[in-house]
Amino acid sequence: TLTLKADKAAQITLEADIDGTGNWVPVQKFTLTANETKTHVFDDAFAAYWLRVVSDVDCTATAQLLYE
Repeated sequence: TLTLKADKAAQITLEADIDGTGNWVPVQKFTLTANETKTHVFDDAFAAYWLRVVSDVDCTATAQLLYE
């Protein structure tokens, strides 16, 4: 599960390095309003070596992953 929050309106793009080679691909975009919290539950089949989030504006944002 991914939880996102930003201090101002932002579009956050979740990117994944699916094979560990540094080839980042966009997975999903999230539109956030100021101080809104959004949660995304991954499909069971989703797999990646690394994840990162990229904002379209300068902001203070939090991305928290819960792996169960």
